[in-house]
Amino acid sequence: MIKKLKFFIRDYFGFSQKETNGFIALLFLMGSFVFLPFLTSFFAASGGISTKDQEILNAQLKLLEESLAQAEDSSQSNQIEYFPFDPNSLEISEWEKLGVKTYMAERIHNYVNQGGRFRKKSDLKKIYGFPEWLYADLEPYIQLPEEAPKYANHYKKKKPYKKQDSKGYEEEQESKKREEKKKIEIQPFDINTASIKDLKQIKGIGETFANRIISFRNLLGGFVNASQLYEVYGLKDNPETIEELLKYVEFDLSQVKKLNINTASKGQIKGHPYVETWEEAQAIVDYRDRIGKIPSFKVLITLSELNQENFQKLKPYLEF
Repeated sequence: MIKKLKFFIRDYFGFSQKETNGFIALLFLMGSFVFLPFLTSFFAASGGISTKDQEILNAQLKLLEESLAQAEDSSQSNQIEYFPFDPNSLEISEWEKLGVKTYMAERIHNYVNQGGRFRKKSDLKKIYGFPEWLYADLEPYIQLPEEAPKYANHYKKKKPYKKQDSKGYEEEQESKKREEKKKIEIQPFDINTASIKDLKQIKGIGETFANRIISFRNLLGGFVNASQLYEVYGLKDNPETIEELLKYVEFDLSQVKKLNINTASKGQIKGHPYVETWEEAQAIVDYRDRIGKIPSFKVLITLSELNQENFQKLKPYLEF
């Protein structure tokens, strides 16, 4: 019966074995204080205490003293002892010294043995049922960082600080500045052969803008002037980025791909950004079929179906 009671108390409250014994002793003590006045009244009413009753009372008092002593020992044995610790390497007995219940210490120990690892202080709270108040008490003693390091080599020791004189420090800083300047120095490059990496050197140009510039360049056949950069989707709203880009880019017109107006298909003609409609492409094909080879841009531009402004921009891309 007592064994079952101990098991119930330990399981319900999460007590250790010693704490359970102390708890039972306290219950016995409280019960004794409750029933002692009734016993005293009973014996007084019956005309005194017999020798047998006295022996029973003495035995009860002795048991009470032993229970109190056991409770005191249990309380003293469970005094919390704080010390710096790494939760990845702590034994169950050491967890108990820190005030962690045995069942919780076993749970943590099993987690670590199964490959689990605490990488930052707050990881300890991920253990099921770990009390917030206990974590608050232990947090200053946990030898882990506040945030988990981003890289696997975060446990490497830092190099010891090397004391320098003022002159040596200044020289080192100047050297670092020179190295940084070399790293950020951008060499001029041709916009018509530039890679994404080249374009991303420019402040304000990331992966998205770099891809848009190259995609538009491919549709055009190449850039022939700076104003075309404002036609790249989104760059028009970032004139400071274009200004920064123009500090470093060159326009090599020999890299521009031409469109032969006399051999290109209707689809190839319409595929150029400066040909807006299929009707324009069809008008060119029909005119070409009617008169034969188109000799020059001057003749081409006479077609009434063409958007004169756009076809003026198309002129550098045409060959006849």
